[in-house]
Amino acid sequence: MLHVERNRAGRRRLSEIAVLQRVQERVRSVTVWHADRGMTEAAPLLRRVLEDRMPS
Repeated sequence: MLHVERNRAGRRRLSEIAVLQRVQERVRSVTVWHADRGMTEAAPLLRRVLEDRMPS
């Protein structure tokens, strides 16, 4: 998921990238990158999602 926000001047910026993770019968959003903090410890989740979708 891509989270876009507006600043006070109305300009948009990408503020967060998250992946959806299934936990039992629910889905939760896990932040893997944040504009102010960079990559998170959950970043390997994004790598796995991308690798699963790449042709062999």
